[in-house]
Amino acid sequence: MGQKSQVKGFNKGLVTDSDPRLQLDGTYRDAMNIKIINVDGSTFTVENINGNRKLIDLTDTEIFGKSDYLYNGNPVTTPFQYNYFTPRTDASGNVIGPYGVGSYDGTTVTPGGLKGAANIVGHFSFKNQLFLIVCGYIGYNENGGSNFIDDFRTIFFLLDFNSDGEVIKTTELRVCYNHLGNEFPNINMDPNIKCRVEGITENDCISRVYWTDNKNPLRTLNIRGKNLENLNPDELDITPKCDHSQIVLKNVISGSLPVGVYQYCYKYLTDAGAETGISPQSNLYHISNTDSTSYQTYSGGEPGAISSDGFELQIDDLDTDFDEVQIYALFYNNLNVPPQVTEVTKKSIPSNGIVNFKHTTLTEVIQDGLEKILIPSNTWDICKDIAIKDNVLFAANLRQKRNYISEKEWNVKVRRFDLDSHGDTSVAGSLTTNDSNVKEYYAPSSEFSQQTLDESTVIEISGGANYIKLNKLGTNHHQAHRYLRGGYDIKWGNDQWNNDDGAVGSRRVLGAESYGYYGDTDESNNSNGLGGCLVSFRQVPKVSDTIDNRGGINNGSSPFISTSIKNDSFQTDNVWKPGGSPDYESSEDNTTTEYVATLNIGSNKDPMASGSKRGYQRGETYRFGVLVYDLNGDPGNVLWIGDIQMPQHYDKAWELDINFGPDNDGTIAGIGRDFSSSATRFKENPDVQDYRISANGSASVPACGTIYDKTSCIAGTDDSDSGSQIQSGNAKTTRFVPKDREGQHLTFDLALDFTFKIPSHVLKKISGFQVVRAERTETDRTIVQSGLINEVSRYDGYGKGAANVQANDTEYIVDENVDQIYDQVLKGYLGLSETSHRCVGFNTTDNKPLYLNESDASTSANFMSGSSYFGIYSNGRYAIQDTDIFGQHVHTMGNVHLMYSPDSTFGIRPYLSRAEDDVQIVSVMKLYDQRRYDNDVLQKHTTSNAESMGHGQTTYNQSSAYATQASDYPLYFSTKKTTRNDESGVLVGKCYVFDPYFPMYCGHNSNNSANSRHAYLYGPSGQASVSGNYQYVHQPATSTFFDMADPYVSAFSPSSLVSMTNTDLNQTKNVVPFAPWYSRKILRAKEIVDGEIVSKGFFDSITLQHSGLHYVWNSGFSNFTLGFIGHYGSHSWGNYLSYAKIHEDLDASDVSYDTISTLQMGTRAILIQSHYEGGYDKLCGKDIDFIIENQDYLATKDAKRYISANSTDCLHRGTKIPFYYYANIYRTNDNQYGGNSIDALEKTRWIAAGNKHQLREGHGDLNGHHHTTVFGGDTFVGMYSHQMTTSPYPEKSYSKWIVFPCESFVNTEMRSGYHLGANNHIEGFDQTAPPFSNDWFYNPVYSQENNTKSYLSVKRKDCEYTDLPYEVAYSKTKLAGEESDAFRVFPIFNFYDVEAIHGGINRLVNFNNEIYFVQENAFGQLLVNPRTFLSDAAGGQTLFTGSGDTIESHQYISVKYGTQHMHSVVVSESGLYYFDSRYAKLLKFDTAKQFTVLSDEIGCRDLFKKAIEYGRLTTREKYLKAPRVNLGDMPLYFIGIHGGFDYQNNTVYYTFSDRLRIDKYDREKYPEGRYVLNRKRIDPSNGTISYQTVGRNVLNLSDIGSINAQYPEGTGNGGFAERSFYSTTIGISEDLNAVVSKYSVYPQQWIEHQGSLITPKARSPFITLSTGGVYQAGLFDSNPTGNPTFVTAGSGCSGVYGRNENYYFNPSKYIRGVYELAEGPLQLYKWDDIFTPKLTFFDDVQIHPKNNASVAVIDYQNISGFVGQLEISAIDGNGIITSINVIDPGTNYASGTYDIEDSLGNVVATIDSVDGLLDASTINITSTDSYTLGDAITIVSPTDSRVPVIDAAYLEKVINEAPGDNKKFDNFASVMTVGDINNVYYGTDNNNVDRNKATNNSNIASQDIGRYIEKIEFVTDFSDIGLMNVSTSSNPYYQTNMSFNDRLHKYREGVLRAPLRNLYSVDKNPRLTGTYLRVKLTARTQEKFNIFAIMAKYRKSFN
Repeated sequence: MGQKSQVKGFNKGLVTDSDPRLQLDGTYRDAMNIKIINVDGSTFTVENINGNRKLIDLTDTEIFGKSDYLYNGNPVTTPFQYNYFTPRTDASGNVIGPYGVGSYDGTTVTPGGLKGAANIVGHFSFKNQLFLIVCGYIGYNENGGSNFIDDFRTIFFLLDFNSDGEVIKTTELRVCYNHLGNEFPNINMDPNIKCRVEGITENDCISRVYWTDNKNPLRTLNIRGKNLENLNPDELDITPKCDHSQIVLKNVISGSLPVGVYQYCYKYLTDAGAETGISPQSNLYHISNTDSTSYQTYSGGEPGAISSDGFELQIDDLDTDFDEVQIYALFYNNLNVPPQVTEVTKKSIPSNGIVNFKHTTLTEVIQDGLEKILIPSNTWDICKDIAIKDNVLFAANLRQKRNYISEKEWNVKVRRFDLDSHGDTSVAGSLTTNDSNVKEYYAPSSEFSQQTLDESTVIEISGGANYIKLNKLGTNHHQAHRYLRGGYDIKWGNDQWNNDDGAVGSRRVLGAESYGYYGDTDESNNSNGLGGCLVSFRQVPKVSDTIDNRGGINNGSSPFISTSIKNDSFQTDNVWKPGGSPDYESSEDNTTTEYVATLNIGSNKDPMASGSKRGYQRGETYRFGVLVYDLNGDPGNVLWIGDIQMPQHYDKAWELDINFGPDNDGTIAGIGRDFSSSATRFKENPDVQDYRISANGSASVPACGTIYDKTSCIAGTDDSDSGSQIQSGNAKTTRFVPKDREGQHLTFDLALDFTFKIPSHVLKKISGFQVVRAERTETDRTIVQSGLINEVSRYDGYGKGAANVQANDTEYIVDENVDQIYDQVLKGYLGLSETSHRCVGFNTTDNKPLYLNESDASTSANFMSGSSYFGIYSNGRYAIQDTDIFGQHVHTMGNVHLMYSPDSTFGIRPYLSRAEDDVQIVSVMKLYDQRRYDNDVLQKHTTSNAESMGHGQTTYNQSSAYATQASDYPLYFSTKKTTRNDESGVLVGKCYVFDPYFPMYCGHNSNNSANSRHAYLYGPSGQASVSGNYQYVHQPATSTFFDMADPYVSAFSPSSLVSMTNTDLNQTKNVVPFAPWYSRKILRAKEIVDGEIVSKGFFDSITLQHSGLHYVWNSGFSNFTLGFIGHYGSHSWGNYLSYAKIHEDLDASDVSYDTISTLQMGTRAILIQSHYEGGYDKLCGKDIDFIIENQDYLATKDAKRYISANSTDCLHRGTKIPFYYYANIYRTNDNQYGGNSIDALEKTRWIAAGNKHQLREGHGDLNGHHHTTVFGGDTFVGMYSHQMTTSPYPEKSYSKWIVFPCESFVNTEMRSGYHLGANNHIEGFDQTAPPFSNDWFYNPVYSQENNTKSYLSVKRKDCEYTDLPYEVAYSKTKLAGEESDAFRVFPIFNFYDVEAIHGGINRLVNFNNEIYFVQENAFGQLLVNPRTFLSDAAGGQTLFTGSGDTIESHQYISVKYGTQHMHSVVVSESGLYYFDSRYAKLLKFDTAKQFTVLSDEIGCRDLFKKAIEYGRLTTREKYLKAPRVNLGDMPLYFIGIHGGFDYQNNTVYYTFSDRLRIDKYDREKYPEGRYVLNRKRIDPSNGTISYQTVGRNVLNLSDIGSINAQYPEGTGNGGFAERSFYSTTIGISEDLNAVVSKYSVYPQQWIEHQGSLITPKARSPFITLSTGGVYQAGLFDSNPTGNPTFVTAGSGCSGVYGRNENYYFNPSKYIRGVYELAEGPLQLYKWDDIFTPKLTFFDDVQIHPKNNASVAVIDYQNISGFVGQLEISAIDGNGIITSINVIDPGTNYASGTYDIEDSLGNVVATIDSVDGLLDASTINITSTDSYTLGDAITIVSPTDSRVPVIDAAYLEKVINEAPGDNKKFDNFASVMTVGDINNVYYGTDNNNVDRNKATNNSNIASQDIGRYIEKIEFVTDFSDIGLMNVSTSSNPYYQTNMSFNDRLHKYREGVLRAPLRNLYSVDKNPRLTGTYLRVKLTARTQEKFNIFAIMAKYRKSFN
């Protein structure tokens, strides 16, 4: 008995996983293009999907500008007249150039044009507005548009919608348009990469969007911002690109800033809310609370005090693309204590880019301000995804900024060369390291100008391992690496240049240069393509004192030290480029930043000088690098340049010939460059010839003449009449004086000149650079103290003391009991040698003292130098008056000294002695000589006869040794000021550097005989030649040239030294050098204080040759001294000083400080016991004047005068000479800066040194030589006044001060309290109350270095980019409406990491106001601002718990399932969905926090598996043009998984865009695969073999029949793999919790807006993927308003857009050409639109035959099956046409009447079209002309009214009642309706047009179901597939030839019935037998149909 299956409906959706026998009730097996609707609340019915309706075509719509948009200053209210998206044409209508069509690699142009060659790459919905980001070819070849292939521009649209979802206005925001000069921006976006966009509306004026494409930095835009057209494209980045300069001090003004040091920085702001990182900090500028109007009143301030000063500052070279600068101050109130940070002001940036501001008060300190300033925010630039919660922006999967340059890109390491390599360019030199692992790099010079470096050209060079540093003794000058390579041109005298290498004009220049900085011949041939660096040195003068000795007497208020000469202005940075001036000099400023004096005081008291000109310590080694700044202006990495040993004081100074302004002749000076030869030029500084620390403009000094460098001063060639050299006849003499500096004492800051060559591939990556250095900490110093050396003398070695004064003289002993005090504190000790030699004799005739006539040494009289109060004792013998006895100053202790070092005395850097310390003399200093200030001849230094009075003094009479009158001679070498009772007071001596060459003439070897003549001028042999037996010279035991029989006598005459041969001298060159006596090993040393007595046990007990009788270890040291002293001792080697008076007959009226002993107390110093390793331990002074006057450097010494013991020769008196030694304490440090190995270099902490060097377009020739003069050191050079003694016993006592220039960590001129610079002199007369002396107060903050911010190197092994795939960063919290945008700032510590084991984060999403993350293999939640609410015990309080961190922690929801496709994450109100392609699973997380594998739960696992099976969707490759973008996750490139949620239908739509081949690169890398193969092709013309990749049908289609698995798709089948699309779209209903259907629409993206889904039309990339017709786009309607004859469709496709067997993958049964798919990326269609015909999508029409799109160009006049074909079939006897036959009725004719024409265009007949076909029965012949059979007649092609492409909809139902029984199925029935369902059937309207297609004219339901249902398919488990073709010729566009009357089905009363017979069965058994029946109904209609149920009648089978 037959049974009828039950009506089960479709309320449980599509299920594919179960066996058909077990198919669940209410489910169906398969579906396409349907939806399930709820009819009455309980019954679900199937309905075909609505088509989609075009909302807008951006290529064909009116586009407006914003209301505030101004074009050329005028508002634009009408639509833009701009050709955005269509190709330009010429006058003939031909397309001009390629438009949107290029080859796969962007290099080959394919002719043709494409309308809308751009994609919507991002979108965000703002209620009734839709924001769009469009990227692609915009305005190709138009002004302001794209200009070449891959010139992708980006524009921004805002679409306004009404409440009906209609677009009512299109606004193009014109972002950045005006800024670029009316041009759309190219911001490096890719039209194939989809952006993730988030948005937030803050108020009516601020609606911001944020987007990321995982290729470019995170970006933002306020779409409601004003004047968006003026934005700089860089402002779109959350951290905009910028170019910082530095803030400079311009003036000290009135204010109330606290005492301390200030530093400034700023950040840029834009009106759009953008802000940059912080600029480099300025130099440090000090503030004091003292009066800054004069030198004497201005000094250091006390910590915490409030000053009366403020600052006026300036920022030059600001980036005018920004609107404002926010300025910050860093306030330091203590040394190396982190500064406080305050906001100073916010200033608008004017058009000139210069901002001035004032800082006068310290505002409120910013909490955590230093962190905000120093610690960079936004340390990453690219993120993969973003999300917003709690007004915080989260970003995930980050890429750390690539803000560094590798050493393989820019080779800045420098080499130094030895002296002997002069002129030899083949000498390799050495890097300043001995680690061979430190490499250099070289590339051909052609790479220098390339934008991209060809890394294959870079070679590695090993430049280390042979570095020789100048040793501490300076005995290896010829071998030490200190020089530039070869010789350099020198500017000398009258501005003349000498440039012949190796000749007299070519000099050796101290410095360093990179490998290949210059080529061997010139820099154009062999220079390094990686650029390089050139380093040299510079002495920068400042006037530190202009006060002379005041005639020796100062009894008024005149200052002792002062200067009112302002510091010179200077610039530090410039760029050289060649020019065409007549003298070949040209340059262009790279910066307008200028450092100017801020006070009228000068010296280091000027905050500008101390902050901007702090230099480097001579002889020390500093480690330098170059810091690069990225394009955001943020600091990157440091590249090591070298460990640069500074010049020694005595080195010859040549400096780069640089001038930042016009020369005197009006031309612009070159920056050390010669235009004609591009050679580097150096010159001599007019103020100094060497690297001494000071020079006195009123005192000549020994001129340069280093013994080791023959090029430093060459006789007969280095004469100059324009400056500093003093002539003597025709030969160069030995004197030098600064030019035009009379009365000025200059101090010199040592700076470095760095000149960089920067390759183009580096320039494009950086915005600037800055020279940095390693901080020289205490452990890094080799010079630990610097200061003046003072002598120590023996006191009363034989026990004689005050008792030695005869009893009748006791009335002259000053201060009661002072004699006893002397006996207690000084007698028997070594003590300070600050004695008086003013009185040198006694006239017994009138019993009056005789006083010293102070003078320099003289050759015209028998005198050596003599000084009354200051200086050191000479070690020459002197004649004792009226006797035949000669004395020697052996009372001085040659191995014990005092050092006055400000670093020590101020306590800033206390000295602790170490065993590796030496004391080394580096310069001889000389006391000011008043005569040199007073005498015009000496001031002008123009005399040519300057042989007497030492270095130029000739006008003063040299009388006898002792004056005959009793009155004082004038003081010349010091100043005396009486302050108490006309008998006590102050003595001040002031020094300048006289001779830094002293160490050079103390025992150096030389290989040049001429130079050897003076090699020992001050040392052993030199002294012997000068002074005979009386200079007490030690001869080294290591030398073979000296007889050691008597260490005090030379073994040869002066002439013997001259006669030494070069062979002899060359022998000495290789002798192990002895320790010169200017360098002593320190045995013991300590800091001492006022009056300290050091016991003898402190000292080291050593034994010396010729030991004296009185040694320090036998007596100890006392920090006291006598004024007048007596000399006692029976042995000339053991005399001592003692308490005494000048003569026993001294009258009481003559008792004074100069005639009788007084006791003074010494002050702070370093006490040093040294040891000369050669044996004799003597460090007494040489009379340098005498030696210089008698020893010309270039002359022989045979005839020169020397000290003798008779009256006819030069007599040395028993006084001091006016000299001091200036020395360093040198410490051997082999591990300076941690060593110079590669590891140590990479670990270096760098601090700022030079100023920021900007690199900006328009600032110089960026490929030129970038120069920067670098200060930023740790050493001040200034005047230091040291109080040597106080007078605790004041009667007849004078306290002494010594003033000298020094190098110091202390800014000595900013000391505070009482000091000489402030004209204070506390003599210490009263020791009962402070102050007891001048103060040693110093605010240590004035020594602050610029070390608050430090930088790092990048290790060679580091990756180019550092990806942070597991990291989430989060911004500051946004406050609505704030000017700045908090979402732009991601503080460095605002980050959180999830577990790396689960792969990178591919998506962040806010679901249900919580942030969730999806990793590759996991899914979890970030606990953002979690709070738990608790009530206390009383229930009255609510407590909130939580850590307070924005992200407190995270929790995993799944550690198995993640996603590799970020765009697969879809969120609805009730669920979060994503797809895991590894398992082919769709996952869901709902609001109840239930996590399910949805694809399994709803029974569609197989459906989703097949969706990703065929193509490249699961590839792990990266996109070629964006290495962070996964190639398989690019929906806009039509490869990826993406979806959207339709809120109207509560349906999630997923599209799986899949292709067999993505592009050429994919094909080349993977030539074969599971579904592809290579087909061999042989070119018949030449036999060339190539391969084409084609698709293969190996699809499992067993459910519908067998297909040849190896069937290759060929021509006509779209077989090329690049054209193979296997995409799937699936809809999942949240109402059903089930899959509803698959869909034949595979859009680029789903855009959610106003609750609906919108999609673009394009379905393939608009860029061609290959050439030769494989996949090329074409021209579409070149004349769209007309009727084009030809239309290019492009190659046909396979898969979902091609013809597979039975069109299995292509429900449209229409093969689409490539162009048809590429067209329409800027057309937006609303999905499932109720006003659109069913199953028609994107307005697709048939532009070619349905089954063939492979032809490139379609001729509509001759296309079979598309255009109707007719013929004249009969004529009458007159030739008049009687019959026309329709050969081909065509397919695409819209309803209407068409003309039939002859060949001439005459109409011969008409014909009607019915349902798209030409109906022969309607032909109406109208012609009466004569024709013959065969004449051609035509009908127009239907191009103006193309018919639609209608996709099929199908439903497959399983009938499986009693699944265990075998059944015979008889027929089936489908309850369904067709057409619109109404209560009343309507007939035709007034125009006789059917109102309801479901009815006929009699209002009876249509019986021709074939108009809607195309076919019925059925199959059982035991039967073959059955197919019933239901469609008929009544189907308007998809007709068949089946006769309506022959159909086996019938449709009546809403039920479609059909017998179940398999007409195609082999055994002809039509009956279907099985346990289940699968029935599939396929419909293809624009009309609606509804299926309520599918049933079948069956009987049980008993077979």
